[in-house]
Amino acid sequence: MIYLDNAATTKVSENAVKEMVNAMTVDFGNPSSLYDFGMRAEKLVTDSRNSIANLLNVRSENVFFTSCGTEGNNISINGSVTNDKKEEFITTNIEHSSVFKTYNKLKENRTVHFVNVSDDFKADDIIDLINEKTRLVSVMHV
Repeated sequence: MIYLDNAATTKVSENAVKEMVNAMTVDFGNPSSLYDFGMRAEKLVTDSRNSIANLLNVRSENVFFTSCGTEGNNISINGSVTNDKKEEFITTNIEHSSVFKTYNKLKENRTVHFVNVSDDFKADDIIDLINEKTRLVSVMHV
């Protein structure tokens, strides 16, 4: 079989499966607890956060784990909203439904630019919309 839907889900590497099984069956303690069992779990979370931060060249405190992409998208978009009703957001018309639906709700009281992605699309179509009121630019890339 040839699998061609890696944008939706991708086979997990054997090393990742091994580490996940260990985390779920051996070091599954509450990482927020003060006992040894939980502290081992906390170390796994901290080590993972540090590894990802190093890979992305960011500070580890800026790496957050969510249960899924939808949750991450909603936290990122809704978390960027302030009390300033003049703020603007930029996205595209081809976003995942978790992004598209969130911005559709947000456009009820904020300016949201939905850039049309077509055959003649250029990055300047987005760049030209950025101004001092732009709060977040959110586009997917595959």
